[in-house]
Amino acid sequence: MNELIEKLNKIYLPKVTSLPSGESKDISNFWEGLVKKYLPCKNTVLHWHKVLMQYIKYEDAVFAIRTFNNAHPQKYDTLRRGFLTATNRGYSYFYTDNFFAAYFQKMAMDNFVPAAADLVNALKLRKFPSRFGRNTSNERVLLAMPQGKDPRINDAGFKIAHILSVGRDYYYQGEMFSLTNIVSKYFPRGERDDWRLTVDSGNEYFLRKLEVEGVARKFLVAQFLRFVHPFNYFLSPQKKFEKNSVCIEIAEYKPLLDYAYDYNMRTYGDAFLEFLQLVMTDDISFRKSDGSKVINIEYGRGIQKSTVTRQKSASQASEKIKHSKSSSIRLSGSSSLELAIEYLTNPKTSFRKLESGMMGIASAARGGGFISKGILNEIGVTADKKGILALISIDEEILTASGQYLNVLVDIKKYNESTV
Repeated sequence: MNELIEKLNKIYLPKVTSLPSGESKDISNFWEGLVKKYLPCKNTVLHWHKVLMQYIKYEDAVFAIRTFNNAHPQKYDTLRRGFLTATNRGYSYFYTDNFFAAYFQKMAMDNFVPAAADLVNALKLRKFPSRFGRNTSNERVLLAMPQGKDPRINDAGFKIAHILSVGRDYYYQGEMFSLTNIVSKYFPRGERDDWRLTVDSGNEYFLRKLEVEGVARKFLVAQFLRFVHPFNYFLSPQKKFEKNSVCIEIAEYKPLLDYAYDYNMRTYGDAFLEFLQLVMTDDISFRKSDGSKVINIEYGRGIQKSTVTRQKSASQASEKIKHSKSSSIRLSGSSSLELAIEYLTNPKTSFRKLESGMMGIASAARGGGFISKGILNEIGVTADKKGILALISIDEEILTASGQYLNVLVDIKKYNESTV
């Protein structure tokens, strides 16, 4: 186990090679020219598969659930990142966010594979980090699973793109379930005072005890494997570092995910089929892909999406939303959808920049931004959400959203899917 802990303590080494500049006409060319170069080697991935297949059989294994990780500042007491729950069936779990998957991705990229027993012990002894990045004082009080070092995948210009969604499409007994449904039924948020101070081997931490149904473990294993297994993700350029002709964000583009799925089927065969049997997928949502679909993508740290490109995408989005019966967005000026997309996906924007760069308003160098702020606030997009979709997927954000903000996210997602 010491070797695993040492690796996690220096998970940022060696550094991930920074996103290069390049362009590709179609999916196959993009995969071969960029994505494949950052994939872990085949033998390492198969080794990880063997370890994870062993891991999920441990009765006292500890699992991570990607939920309860985002909230408005006024509701930070609803966050649960790093909160640990012990079940009456022997296994435990904790809540976290997408950052947790980065540890597995980086270890696989570095050809590091721990023994299953070491992985179990590291998590049971609360030495394996639940995540990295910022947390809140509300969370730190009850945090049982520690914060860790940043693998710095994001710093290199990439995001982790999951192939099978972690947040939806779990097929069980003829029905589809979302992670929200699953968590609500089997792994509820609970109240903060459900977590009680516990002393174990001289260490104090907060723990909740919960009785769960037998079938709950099946859902938990499926979610965990989708979340951390190297079969289910690849590195894609962050949205701000790519532009393409087909969608808002290439990492969420369904034909690319189809190609990734098909690549794994061809490359890993029976091992990938074993994975699929455990992750509760109906297998019909993926289409066979030869990668010939044109995407005209450019990527690189120097990519700057022009105002013209943004306005064109926004104009297309506006027309689609105008004709959508389910839309709750009231268009205003250059479209509230356009402003929402830019504000939620660009960490470097501001209300003032939205006015001067997208609305054609001569916003003051200091102050200003009140018009765009009013439009976005009216549809539920508040200042704390700036750039959130550059950090996590829209599916993950939808899991914890509500009210008008949830409607905005759903409309953006529908537009994104309608361009496929």
